[in-house]
Formats: sequence, C-alpha cells, structure tokens
Amino acid sequence: MPVRDQPATEQSNWHLETSDTPSGFWSSAVIDGNRVQPTSEHFYLLSYAPDTASLQRGCHRLRVEVSRPGAEVFARNEYCAGETHLDLLNGTKVGEKLEHELAKTGPEKIPVFVQVGAMQDGAGRRKRAEVAVEFPWDLLNRSWDIQTGRLYASIGILGAVYSKDGKLAARFSDLLWPSWWPTIIQGWQEDTAIYFGSAEDDSLGFGGNGLRKSLSEVDVAWLPTRYETQFELEPGEYTLRVVLSDGIKVGRTEVPLTVEDDDEKSLALSSVFLCTRFRDAHVAAVETAAANFAPQYVPLVSKGVQFIPAAKTNLAPDEHLFAYFQIDDSGLAAEPAARIQAHLRIVDAKSSGLVKDFPPVDAATYEQPGSTLIPIAREIPIANLPKGPYRLEVQASDASGRATAWHTAGFSIE
Repeated sequence: MPVRDQPATEQSNWHLETSDTPSGFWSSAVIDGNRVQPTSEHFYLLSYAPDTASLQRGCHRLRVEVSRPGAEVFARNEYCAGETHLDLLNGTKVGEKLEHELAKTGPEKIPVFVQVGAMQDGAGRRKRAEVAVEFPWDLLNRSWDIQTGRLYASIGILGAVYSKDGKLAARFSDLLWPSWWPTIIQGWQEDTAIYFGSAEDDSLGFGGNGLRKSLSEVDVAWLPTRYETQFELEPGEYTLRVVLSDGIKVGRTEVPLTVEDDDEKSLALSSVFLCTRFRDAHVAAVETAAANFAPQYVPLVSKGVQFIPAAKTNLAPDEHLFAYFQIDDSGLAAEPAARIQAHLRIVDAKSSGLVKDFPPVDAATYEQPGSTLIPIAREIPIANLPKGPYRLEVQASDASGRATAWHTAGFSIE
C-alpha cells in the first residue's frame, strides 16, 4: 500500500505515522505543533503487483520512465522474489545487510526497546502477535540538502521469530525513507538558500550551516521513534530478535515471546500491554480510512479509546501508564454467562513483594455485543511509587471458579 503521512492527535499533542505495509507502520515522537509544521509534496502513486510466485530466485531490475517534461519520478530500482507484504526487504541488499547484523553480537550504537505479546485472532489456534519497537530518533543518521530541502535518511528494521528448536517461525522487515522516496519539504524552492544567504555569507545566521541548523529543527517531524507491526503465530515458546539500522549504526535486541494454546471452553487472557499514549478511536479510524493506512492492523481499542503499546517502559513518576489486555470467554455466547472479573496488582520485581492490590474490575462494562473478546484498559497509578523495577500482574476469573494464570508486564520507575 502507499506511504501516507498522517497527523494523529493524542492526549497531549500529535505525531506522524507512515506506512508502506498492510500491518506495519513507523511513527514519530509526539510533536509540538507550534514549533514544527512538517509537510510533503503532492504526487501521483502508481503501482502494480508482480507475480512473485512465478519469479526466479533473486532480485529483478526495474526502470520507470515518463514522457511528461519536468516530472520527477521516484521509483524503486528492483523487486525480489522473496518479498511479502510483511517482509518487504526479504532478498534485497538492504535485507541481506540486516540479516548479517541480526546474527551478530556485540556493542550497539542505537538503543532498541521492544514490547511483544499475543492476542486472540478470531477462530482457530493461531494468534495475533503485536510488536512495538522504540528507539531514539536523534541518534539516527540523516542529512539535509539545503538547495532542495530534501532529507536523506534510510531507516531499516528486521525482526525474526524463532521457535525453541531454533527454526524460523516468522519474520518482518520494513524500510523508511529509501533513496527513491520524495522526502522533501513542501514549497521549498532552489533559491531558498540564496534568499537566506549563501554558504560563504553567514552574516544572517542562515548561510550554509545556519540553514542546515534551521532544517534540522524539523528532524523530529520526519524521523521515526517507533515501529509497530502485527502477524499471526501458532501457540508455542519463541524468541524474537530485532535489528534496526540507519545505514551506518545499528541497534539490536532479543526478547522472549509466549503464545498460549487456550482451550476453546476455558477462560483465556491475552498478554498484558503497557501503554503511555492513547487516542480517540473514532478519530483514529476516520483518519486511517481516509489515508488507506495499514488496513490490516488491528488497533488496541477499549471503550472507544485506542491505546498505543510502549516498548520503552522505564517511566517517570509523572507519566500516565495504562494496561491493555483482552479476556476471551466462549461462555459469553451461552446463557447465562458467569460474571467475569479482572484482578490487577503491582509487585516489586526484586523481592516479589506485593506493592499494590487493586479492587477487582467488573468485565461486564467492557463486553462487546456479538463478541467473546472483552478488551479492557485501566490506568495504573505510579506517581507515588519509589524508584525501582516492578511487575504488573493480571488475572481473569469468573463466578463459576474458572481462573487464568497470572500474566505479567514489567516496568520501572526512574
């Protein structure tokens, strides 16, 4: 699908989201709208779907020409037989470099944080894995062309899921701002640099380095600080490895992933996702539909609010923390359904001592007509917690005596 820049209003401000796959997308940090006004050029997007099943192995060259004078063409120069809608870099040169980095160990120059979990994905045993990756945008390599107002950056990501026996179970990859994509500030003319002063004349503070400094102030509007995607997995024990590269520096991390095999007649609980950002779900749905944005991505929505999972869960006491999880009860389809409750508590991660035990949450107010899935989101007060590591633990139970295991998510107060 086409890449779209989408301003997204949140509880505090707004950010940009960019997608080139049906279920994965990049997004920026929360942006101060009064300081940064990012825009992009208007253009036509033409595409076609090659028959990759009949392609020979390897990559195939691609050249695009147009007969209209003065038209600028931005087009990739190859497509590869191994590419899929989830794994755009499979078989490409960029993908091969990321694969090489994924297999390495050693020091990294880009810190990478990951939160991963699984939720029910309709009927059957397969579940939907949710992956959120975060990294500091200001450490990413980039440069500006002051004559054209174009940003040069190339941010690639590769994730691979391995089963306990070491077999590859799933992978995803994506690339933001490849060399052929028009990352240009709208309305930027070639005489802008002359208007503000030449590189040799910096008397106004805008020549050469001064103008580049002015452009760098909008880096936050173009560079991502997170990547999020979803894909299906069979129940099992896995390891997720992720590598991020800006073309020069890399960051990598590895986290465990458990996809539980739930009995269809049992009470089931999804992974617990910690979130620090949220949006009005209706507004988000309207913007997403208008932009044809990642149409296969299933947002985490509870009571009309969309929650965004946070990969970096080292929090300040004044931050807002929310827990999002789903209870799945096939008994809701029968009458009468047993009353379901969710139990939440905070535990000291070092001593396992109980820090805070919250009153049970009645799941009835979160039920959705015609669905056995109960999406619940609760704010977790952390303002009075001392510094240190904690675990949020969640359990679902009902009046008939059924209860799930405790599911946990770790965070720390700094």
